[in-house]
Amino acid sequence: MTSRHSRFFVTPIEAGNTFQRRYHYLDISPPAGVPQKATFLLLHGFPDCHASWSRITAPLSMSGFRLIVPDCLGCGLSSKPAYPDRIAEYGLKSMVEDLCDLLDHARAGEGALYGAETIRLAGSGKGGRIVVIGHDWGGALAWAFAQYHPERLLGVSSLAVPYSAPSGKYASIEEIIKRVPNFGYQQFFSSPRSTPIVEKHLERFLRLVFSAPGLFSSSTSHNDPHAPIANTEWVTVGKLERQLTGGGDPPTTGGKLLSDEEFEGRMCVFRSGGMEGPLNWYRTTKINAETEAGLISKGLPATLPALFLQPDMDAALPTWMAKSGAKLVPSLRTVAVRNCGHWVQLECPSTTELEIRRWFDEKVVKQAEALQGVVGWIKSKL
Repeated sequence: MTSRHSRFFVTPIEAGNTFQRRYHYLDISPPAGVPQKATFLLLHGFPDCHASWSRITAPLSMSGFRLIVPDCLGCGLSSKPAYPDRIAEYGLKSMVEDLCDLLDHARAGEGALYGAETIRLAGSGKGGRIVVIGHDWGGALAWAFAQYHPERLLGVSSLAVPYSAPSGKYASIEEIIKRVPNFGYQQFFSSPRSTPIVEKHLERFLRLVFSAPGLFSSSTSHNDPHAPIANTEWVTVGKLERQLTGGGDPPTTGGKLLSDEEFEGRMCVFRSGGMEGPLNWYRTTKINAETEAGLISKGLPATLPALFLQPDMDAALPTWMAKSGAKLVPSLRTVAVRNCGHWVQLECPSTTELEIRRWFDEKVVKQAEALQGVVGWIKSKL
């Protein structure tokens, strides 16, 4: 059987940082006798917790991967810094730094066939490289991890969320929606008034979210950014709020993604923890733009393997959105997941797990072995 532990990590107090944050995470090791290939960091999206990955953790651990599966900031048993005083802690760069410290706390990479070695940065004292895999906001966080700390990674993968070039220039949510109308629901989420509304209608909200295909449901693939999105009831401005507060049975275009037990588990998570933390991720547009201004490159290193699992029935993230960013990720492998909505790892867990393992074996291992050769050569010269 696999070894599964629930652990907690508290961020250190450093210069200029007066707040500590607690992260809860699962630490899942391969069964006894199964060699550990590498460490995977699995980052869930909105609105979810570590349970988002429950359908693929067993086969991945059985295949020899150690899994670090946190409740991301604001969610589950992790800290929930309050809006507006501590909103900066939800910035992608801030959370990436927290995750680097969490990985050091977990001694990620130790004992693995790949990732145990590292070329340490001067004075950093950090070691151990991992594969980061994210879904939804976790996908955005995974890409940010690759932008800010590629030296900590064996590879990066995102489910549903394509790579987006850092602009370093702030655009309001209204300006963003003019360019990307299917982000209209984010105008509601970005406002503090959405928190009590979503909490009041929590069950209705989660039933809308966790239906297939999702996010917020669509029944066709969209390659034209100007084409109407069929069966989309809540991605454009104002519609989601009206669906939550309008009364009556919530309309749906698909089946349930969660069993009754799984759904009740999500209800318990967000009843007890509230929705402010998860929604705060949508209130960091300016913060992320300011920190992105410090990035040297708009793309990722050619030596960093990347995998994008792209569902074809995601109303919020239609397929055309991936085209521009893909040019900036030289080692990107894109896999189209057919007849699948937003929740790739829930709707198509077998495909998700298979494609991750295939990519690791074919791309990540090859690059890791090349780097190990370089490290061995450097050590021989010291």
